Amino acid sequence: MYQFFMNNWHILLTIYIVGAVLTFIGLIAFFYWIGKAEDEDREMYPEAYPEGNAGAFLSWVVGIGISVLLSAIWIGAPLIFIGVWLFGIIDEKFPELMGDFGDDTEEEQDND
Repeated sequence: MYQFFMNNWHILLTIYIVGAVLTFIGLIAFFYWIGKAEDEDREMYPEAYPEGNAGAFLSWVVGIGISVLLSAIWIGAPLIFIGVWLFGIIDEKFPELMGDFGDDTEEEQDND
């Protein structure tokens, strides 16, 4: 196994880099598409959005940060997403097992 990695490290590194670049480009395209959809909403409902571009800038900074991180761990990212998805399914079916993490409702308290 060690010999396989040592003999083929150029090819494996190239595959990893190509996958990382494709993941980065795909995520940037996704965040660009989300930004365009938000711009359309901003034009349709201007009263719902405050003035200024600070939110758009922060969205891009967060988007690029997420893209860089997921590009670095692109091989393990699907495993993380599947794990979170399975956690949600188990939480829905067995809420007592997970300690009611999925229960987002807050109980109303009487202040009388």
